[in-house]
Amino acid sequence: MKGMHSLKLIHVMNLVIRLTQFDGKKACFEEERMGLLELKSFLKQEVVDGSDHVVLPSWVDDPRSDCCGWERVSCNSTIRRIVKLSLSLIGGVKHGCYNDFVFSSYLNATLFQSFKDLKTLNLSYNYIRWQENQGLLRLQQLETLDLSGNGLTSSHLQSLMELKSLKNLILSCNSFNGSFPTPELSGFENLETLDLSWNSLSDSPRELDAANFSKLRNVVLHNNYFNSTEILRLLGSLPSLRSLDLSSNMLGMESTLSNQGSKHAISLRCFNYHHHLFGVFLFWVNYISSHPTISKIPFFITQL
Repeated sequence: MKGMHSLKLIHVMNLVIRLTQFDGKKACFEEERMGLLELKSFLKQEVVDGSDHVVLPSWVDDPRSDCCGWERVSCNSTIRRIVKLSLSLIGGVKHGCYNDFVFSSYLNATLFQSFKDLKTLNLSYNYIRWQENQGLLRLQQLETLDLSGNGLTSSHLQSLMELKSLKNLILSCNSFNGSFPTPELSGFENLETLDLSWNSLSDSPRELDAANFSKLRNVVLHNNYFNSTEILRLLGSLPSLRSLDLSSNMLGMESTLSNQGSKHAISLRCFNYHHHLFGVFLFWVNYISSHPTISKIPFFITQL
């Protein structure tokens, strides 16, 4: 009993300490403010010489400046911890999937270790040079990670697999190719949304362990090179799948989705790859457990 009271007392004391670390103006935590300035220093060095692009001008080295009010930063309204960083397209100009600016140095992911309550991190379209390190692994509260437009491949996923809290992973406009899903993706056990659009994925394994993707609800795979309906059979076995986007691939004119593993309606969207505005698949596949004969439902193209 004494042990329980001691734990409660420690919890209350920790809460009091956190609440008293900012003044009456509710300023952000000093540790996080300094972390942002260190991050800005790195990003600023990466901007090409002679560029008139000003990097994060509101991030100023002034103790009186509340970093929760800085651009691209969002804080928890109660304890003023940083919960979101939107650092998309820091330098250069976006052209389609890619940016005309490329980082000259490897990103030291330990720059993010100060942000212990961070839930959303957007680093898209920076074409960051990546190396394996443990910095992002400390973000144990991270739920949404957007790394679109950074030239990533499957090997880069290894350093992210310890992000067990991750629910939304956005990897559009990268350099993933070959089979989907890759073995590395099976490590994201709490993933609900996966976006791998605008890559070079083209086939799928013969079998898929649905248990590794038991919470996956939304899969976005448009603008790849899938040319076999095998991908529909595999993904149709996912128990929580609600929506699947396979538009702008190379699927045939008529396909079949097996949804035996799903007890929910699945919204499927496909466009025929070869024709301009030709073909829209948009339908609801209904699986009713009391009608086992409903195992495969065909869908057809409707010309726009």
